[in-house]
Amino acid sequence: MIVIKKQTGQIPLILNPTTMTNPSNNNRVMAILTLDMTRIPENFPEIIKHEQEVVQQWREQGILEQLYLRPTRNGAVFIFNNLEESEVVELMKSLPLFPLQESILYYPLIEQFQ
Repeated sequence: MIVIKKQTGQIPLILNPTTMTNPSNNNRVMAILTLDMTRIPENFPEIIKHEQEVVQQWREQGILEQLYLRPTRNGAVFIFNNLEESEVVELMKSLPLFPLQESILYYPLIEQFQ
């Protein structure tokens, strides 16, 4: 364990070398999907239904840890398990909503607390 010196009044930063040297250990990737709401087609409810089926398959396969809907209702946040960022990018391209995306941001994550 590495502790980075703290200055007065600051909390020390503690890094876990096991996680740092083995990025596949508890590897997670967050994908933030934003939809272009100006391009929503009439069959949007059908697209959403198909989207839910795909996401459910990911949950059953254990590759999707969590899905958060955004309060603005223009997208979602996906937390993926044990996948590399490139794999998540390919999965997101397979979503029924992908053609309606305005942007997708990807953030590799390292779990700090277990």
